[in-house]
Amino acid sequence: MASKVVNESSFKNMNETNKKGSQRRSTDETDLAASRQSFVSSENIGRKSTVCDAMFAFGSMGTFLADIISDLVVSYQYYDRGDYWWFGLTLSFVLLASITMQIFSAKWFHEDGKPRSWTYYFMHFLHLGPIVR
Repeated sequence: MASKVVNESSFKNMNETNKKGSQRRSTDETDLAASRQSFVSSENIGRKSTVCDAMFAFGSMGTFLADIISDLVVSYQYYDRGDYWWFGLTLSFVLLASITMQIFSAKWFHEDGKPRSWTYYFMHFLHLGPIVR
C-alpha cells in the first residue's frame, strides 16, 4: 500500500486553493473511490481454515440470528400486552437497522465484481445477507 507524502509547498498550494474558494481540487486530495484497495492479501491466499475459524463463523451467525429472534419476540410481547407504542418503536428500530445492513451488504456484493446468482440478493431480501457474506 503506497502512501502519499505531502510536502510543505504542496500543502501551501492546497491551502491557497481552498482560500480562494475555487471548486478545483488540488492534486494532493484523494478520491475515496479511487483509493479503495482490495482486502485480499497475498498472505491469506491458499490458507486453510481451522477449527477456530469455523467456531467463530458459526458463533457469529448464531448470535446474529439470536439477536434478531429475541428482538422480534420482545416486539411480539409488547403487541400481545397492548403496548402498541413500544411494539412500533421496537419493530421500527429492528427493521431500520436490518434494512440498512442489507443494503450495504448487497451493495458490497455488487461492487465485488463477481457474477452472483439471484439467490444472493434474495437472501438479502429475506434479511439474511450477513449469513451469506
